[in-house]
Amino acid sequence: MEANKTGNCKLLSVVWFKVLPPKFGGQKAVAFFNQHLAKCAPLICLCSKNNESIATNYRIENILPVGKIQVLNPFAWQKIYTAAKREGITHLLLEFPYYGLAGMLCKKLLGVKLVVNTHNIEYLRFKEQKKWWWGLLFHLERLILRAADAVFFKTEADLNAAQRKFDLTPKNLAVIPYGVDEMKGFNKAKARHIVQQKHGVEANERILLFAGTLDYVPNADAVVSVEKNLIPLLNQQSFPYKIIVCGRNRFKKFQYLNDLQNDRLLLAGEVDNIETYFEAADVFINPVLSGGGLQTKTLDALSYHLNVVCFRSKTVGISNAENKIFSVRDGDWNAFASKIIAASQRTTETPQAFFKKYNWRTIAADAYKKILAC
Repeated sequence: MEANKTGNCKLLSVVWFKVLPPKFGGQKAVAFFNQHLAKCAPLICLCSKNNESIATNYRIENILPVGKIQVLNPFAWQKIYTAAKREGITHLLLEFPYYGLAGMLCKKLLGVKLVVNTHNIEYLRFKEQKKWWWGLLFHLERLILRAADAVFFKTEADLNAAQRKFDLTPKNLAVIPYGVDEMKGFNKAKARHIVQQKHGVEANERILLFAGTLDYVPNADAVVSVEKNLIPLLNQQSFPYKIIVCGRNRFKKFQYLNDLQNDRLLLAGEVDNIETYFEAADVFINPVLSGGGLQTKTLDALSYHLNVVCFRSKTVGISNAENKIFSVRDGDWNAFASKIIAASQRTTETPQAFFKKYNWRTIAADAYKKILAC
């Protein structure tokens, strides 16, 4: 079948996990990308049933199953094929490669172009977590990315690594980073008062914020390290502070994190108003050491003009943020504690060059050019 007889582009974005409404980095990375891409061409988002049908500029069909095993479900593949055929889709855009076998079938049977928007090199992420099946994922990921007409990566480092490890065709690859919008006009004093009242933060205490999904091993390990390694060091200083951690924690095996709370470490859970916490914070800390990909949580913090303290390996792919990122050698908790104190004493705005580079409109336009060219 000729998929693109008229020369017009029509996109089907396949999203296997919950992104709507978008609250945290990974969700925003998909939802906002689709929102801006839909300004370039008609877009339908075929997503899992736990996504809400919120008002947006593209159509939402939340009909896919919920859960990771859905990507192996032939009935879910059929839903993707049926939607692509019914709507006359020209380009199938997969968020992560997990529905890649379904995408390859659509490419073969319908003649659509297959575009994969990666967020990490997946097999490396699970190899680091010592999952026994990482080798199987390597071969599957390699097969899918080699079959794709275009593959998007979040960082140049990921692109180069994938090209080398999977033997990919360079012309099919592009860096399409995570984007942000500059947050302006918020009332920091008001936001701080709200957080102080809700969590018992004293007027003289600095608010150190960490936000991310806590039922994800790298983030969960980071919270453990904060309690074990960071708090004892900060307590040795004349530095009044509270660490507030925001994020989803729905799985039983991660509930041990709740036992780590103390008078310095507060777990706020999956808050409805994460923006208020970013507005109220004095410093954003990113104590993550494991896992790959671009640290979207850091970019979100920079969009609120927050200073960020993190480990050096977690600055990959982030630029144009001079004097805003306080990075230290991986695992150096003494330096991490010192940088928190230094970051809390400096107030500067995130450079406009950062917002120019990570502007969603520009990012989506670049992606659309690559989509049309494939």
